[in-house]
Amino acid sequence: MLRAAVPVRLQGNQKDKQQHEKWKRPIPRQESGVFNFESKCTRVCVNYYDASDIVTAYDFNINGDSVSLKRDKPTPKKADVVPRIIEGLPSYLPTKRKPQSRSSAMRPPCKRPPSCEELRASPTPCLDRTVATRMGV
Repeated sequence: MLRAAVPVRLQGNQKDKQQHEKWKRPIPRQESGVFNFESKCTRVCVNYYDASDIVTAYDFNINGDSVSLKRDKPTPKKADVVPRIIEGLPSYLPTKRKPQSRSSAMRPPCKRPPSCEELRASPTPCLDRTVATRMGV
């Protein structure tokens, strides 16, 4: 019986944690007691991969003739292949994430009013404020 699934371990994602995160991010499924991405038995259907990412047959050259033998289990071509075709997601959700620009992630330093700077310069800002409020200033 043919299975249309690719075990996680065949992709080598268990060893490389960063690649494993890339692999499981596009799959819209929550982990629970029964389902766990870290399990060796977790499989992903080949329908989630682009056809160019999956090898479905062995190709041989015997005496100048090209021979193709169908594989029992389809396997990804490379270890860095991730699922790309996710059906059932709303059309407004992108299939690929855009890289964030570093300029939008960095915020300019906060400008403080001069009164805060004066309080910082004071050797005992809390005592000065307490005395000023008691005196009615």
